[in-house]
Amino acid sequence: MKKIVSIILAAVLVFMLCAVAFAAAPVKIDGMAQDLSFGYSGDSDLGEVAPQDERVEYIELTDTMFTWDDGHEPSAPAPLTASQIRSAKLSVRASNHKVLDSVTINNSKSRIEIKFLNELVGVKGLDFDFDVILSVNGRPQRENAINFTGVFANPVMEVDANTSYADVSDGTVLKAAERVKDIDLDLGDGVHIRTKLIQGKSYYASATHIFDDGRDAVMSENKAVTEAIVLKTAGLTPSACTVTLGAGLNGYYVYSQDGIFLGRGSDSLAYADTYYLSKEMLGIPAETPPTTTDTVTAQKPDARPPCAKASEAGSGAASRTEDIYNNPKTGGGI
Repeated sequence: MKKIVSIILAAVLVFMLCAVAFAAAPVKIDGMAQDLSFGYSGDSDLGEVAPQDERVEYIELTDTMFTWDDGHEPSAPAPLTASQIRSAKLSVRASNHKVLDSVTINNSKSRIEIKFLNELVGVKGLDFDFDVILSVNGRPQRENAINFTGVFANPVMEVDANTSYADVSDGTVLKAAERVKDIDLDLGDGVHIRTKLIQGKSYYASATHIFDDGRDAVMSENKAVTEAIVLKTAGLTPSACTVTLGAGLNGYYVYSQDGIFLGRGSDSLAYADTYYLSKEMLGIPAETPPTTTDTVTAQKPDARPPCAKASEAGSGAASRTEDIYNNPKTGGGI
């Protein structure tokens, strides 16, 4: 009798263990039941998207959008858990990246996040047409993709002969309806470009401030250089531009990306792609005064660093240099 009871108890124990194991086994995603459009609440034809909007589109991921390995069909949409997303190895990509900063899955919020670029350098917009494709267990679900279309473009402002000032700090493109003989372009953070505009042309200008983070070679090798200002422009003629970097910078010496000394921080400066701001003179005798005028002119020979060898001095532009960075023969320059 005891032997029979023991057998029964063993059988019950095995059954219970199997039941626990079965209950503990997680239900997994094994495919998609719906298109990604079911998780998107807007119109995927986005129209015109401006970089300044820092646009982000969201696609919610819910359990009803997927098929499950146990065959059940969820009755009402519920967000996926982070563990469900990880176990299904969900990943996402876009078929075209030219206007996108990133396309990612936010596990904690159970959604796809499509982030557009926050800058477009140039006067022309970009048409975009891309698919967002989700992969399940490494298998792209192309038939369940969602397609986005639109135009990625900066805002446009028309100016005429009477326009003397324009704030372009938000990336606005200027379109000259008439010839503008003298206009002040405000790029923000104290940076201004004074120039002229030709009728019928469009113009773009932006300025980015960079502080030493170890990635810029010039700043890394010259500790007196504490800041760089990078200009990005389209349509402008450098020789027709003068640049001011902001008030309160007179204590800085300014160099171009070619190592040319341009003047002090508060001067009107020749156009350059990059301005390096230094707390001290670099390769130039301290008594050498900066040379600036109201119009852009080539620098005088005595205003060049001794390591700067002029290779070209175009009319109305600062001279360019050769072999000026860490020149072993001179030890000067930036």
